[in-house]
Amino acid sequence: MLFLRHHILIVVSIIAACFVILIGLFAKVFIPVAINHQGPVILSIERGQSLISISKELQREGVIDSPFLFRLILELQTSKNTVQAGYYQFADSKNASSTPRFSIFEVARRLANGESGFSVVKVVVPEGFSTMDIGQRLQKQFGGIDPADFLSRSKEYEGYLFPDTYYIMPFATSSQIVKQMRDNFDEKVLKNTNLMAAIQNSGHSLEDVIKMASILEGEVRTVKDRRLVSDLLWRRIKIGMPLQVDSTFQYINQKTTAELTREDLKIDSPYNTYKYKGLPPTPISNPGLDTILAAAEPEANNFLFFLNDAEGNTYFSKTYAEHLRLKNKYLK
Repeated sequence: MLFLRHHILIVVSIIAACFVILIGLFAKVFIPVAINHQGPVILSIERGQSLISISKELQREGVIDSPFLFRLILELQTSKNTVQAGYYQFADSKNASSTPRFSIFEVARRLANGESGFSVVKVVVPEGFSTMDIGQRLQKQFGGIDPADFLSRSKEYEGYLFPDTYYIMPFATSSQIVKQMRDNFDEKVLKNTNLMAAIQNSGHSLEDVIKMASILEGEVRTVKDRRLVSDLLWRRIKIGMPLQVDSTFQYINQKTTAELTREDLKIDSPYNTYKYKGLPPTPISNPGLDTILAAAEPEANNFLFFLNDAEGNTYFSKTYAEHLRLKNKYLK
C-alpha cells in the first residue's frame, strides 16, 4: 500500500509539474509583456529572410524573449514557414510614446499576416497628373516628400506612373513611391492582355501610344472625344502637319490654353508642337487605361481641327475656315 501511495504521489507531482509548465508556456506565449524598448520599435523584414534571423532580430530589439517559441508558433500558423517582407512597427495602439506590450503569439500572428502596424496614408493620383503634379500632391497629403526630390527621381518615368489610389507607408521615400507606381503600371498596363493587343494592333509602339495618351488627357475630357482627337492627331502626324496642341505647354512653362500668348508659341522647345512636328520627346503626363486605349484604338473620322470652349465642350471641323468660324463663336 505504501508503495502504491508513493507512486500515486509521483504521478500527481508529475501531472502538477506538467500543469505548471503548461500554464507557464501559456503565459509566455499569450500574455503580453512590455518590450524592453522605450517607444515604438520598427523592424525591416527582407524578402527571403530566414525565421532564425528574424527571431534573433526580434529578440535583440526586445520584442520577444524566446526565439524558439516564436518560430514554433509561426511555423504552426503558416505552412510556408515565412513572413511577409516589409516594415513592421510595434507600438502602443493608443500612445506611440509609451512602452508597447505584445505577446509572442501576437507578434507571430502579425508577421504571418503581414500586419505592419503602421497607419498608411491614402493618396489619390488622378489621371493626367504629371510627375510634378504628383510630387506636389504627395507633399500636400503625405507631408514627408520633397516635390523636387520626387521630381528628380520620377522624371524619367513620366507616363509610366500609373494614376490610381495608393496607400503609402508614412516613412516611404520618393524612390519607393516611384517603384510602387511603376509596379502598378506594369500590373495594370503591361499585364493587361486586351490593352497590349490593342497597342500591338495599332501599328504604334507602346512609347508612342503613351505619349499620345498623355496629350489626350490634357486636350479633351470625354473618352469619346479623346478617341476622335486621337484619330485626328495620328493623321496630322501622318500627313506631316504639326500637332499644334496646347497641353504640352503645361510641361514647358505650366501655362494653360487660356494663359498662352503668341510669344509662348514661339518657345524653342522640343515639346512645342507648334514649332516641331510629331510627338514630343516624352509623355507629358501619366494617362489612365481608358485614355491609353483611346490612343491605341482611335475612332475614325474626317476632322482635322478641334477646339474646346470654356466649359470643356469639344467642337470638331474638317476645314480651317470652319475651325475659325467655331473659334469666333465659342472662344470670344
